[in-house]
Amino acid sequence: KTRVVKMSQRTAAVGSSSPSTKQRYYPSSTPPRTTRNTHNREHAAGVAPGVAQFSTSFSDAVLAVSCFYAIYTLSDPYLHTTTPFVSRNELANFISRDPPRVIACLGFLLMGIAASFGIGRFAGSRMCVGPHNLFTAIAKVLGVPYLALSLYDRGSDYGLAIKVSVALLLVYVVLAYTVSALQELYITIGNGVSLGYLGYLGYLYFTGTGITLQSTAGLLLLWGSVTYMGAGVVVGSRGKLAGLQRVDLFHYALAIANVCLVGALDTLL
Repeated sequence: KTRVVKMSQRTAAVGSSSPSTKQRYYPSSTPPRTTRNTHNREHAAGVAPGVAQFSTSFSDAVLAVSCFYAIYTLSDPYLHTTTPFVSRNELANFISRDPPRVIACLGFLLMGIAASFGIGRFAGSRMCVGPHNLFTAIAKVLGVPYLALSLYDRGSDYGLAIKVSVALLLVYVVLAYTVSALQELYITIGNGVSLGYLGYLGYLYFTGTGITLQSTAGLLLLWGSVTYMGAGVVVGSRGKLAGLQRVDLFHYALAIANVCLVGALDTLL
C-alpha cells in the first residue's frame, strides 16, 4: 500500500508540472494555427505580409495619372474657366449640360480611385487593401461600360446610364452570393461588349471619307480599344512576362489606352 501511494503521488506531481495545451510553447518554425490563417488571408488578398511591391505601386501611379488627366481633359471646356479651382456653379453647369462627358468622366474616375488606393496598397499600407479591392471590383464592372455609354447615347440624360449601372451591379452582387466563379467571366463579357462597340465605332470613323478630326479620333478610339483588349487577354495581371510583373505591364497598357481613348472622346463628344 505504501508503494502504491508513493507511485500515485509521483504521477500527480509529474502531471501537475507538465504545461497545459493552451500554455504549450510553439517553436518559431511552427507558428500557431491563428498566425498561419492570418498569413493565408493576406496572401489570398494579394499582399505579401510585410513586403511592399514598389514597381506595382509606381505603375498604379502612372495609371491613376492617366485617369485624372482624362477627367481634366473632358471637363476642361466647362471647368477652370475663370480660376484654377472648380466652382460649384461650374460643376453644376457641367453636370446639367453635358451628360455624355460626365458619364465618361465617371468611368475614368472609378479607375483612378482604384489605382490611387493601389499606390498605397502596394507601397505596404494594409489600410488600403480593402478600399482597393472594393473600387477595383466596381471599376471592373462599370468603368469601361461607362466609356461606351458616353458614345452610345450622346443626346440623352443620365437615365440609361443609371439603369445600366443598377443592372450590372445587381448581377455582379447576385453572382457573388451564388456562383462567385462566374464573376470574372461576367466582367470579361461586359468589358468585351463595351470595347467591341468602341472599336467598331473607331473603325467607322477611321474609314470615313478623307482625313478629318473624326477619322483621327476614330483611329485613337480603335487603338485604345485594342490596347485595352490586349492588356486583359495577352498581358493579364498574374505572374511575370519577360522578367517583369504582368500586373505592372497591365497598368502601363491601360494608361496608354486611356490617353488614346480620351483623345478620341474629347473630339467625338
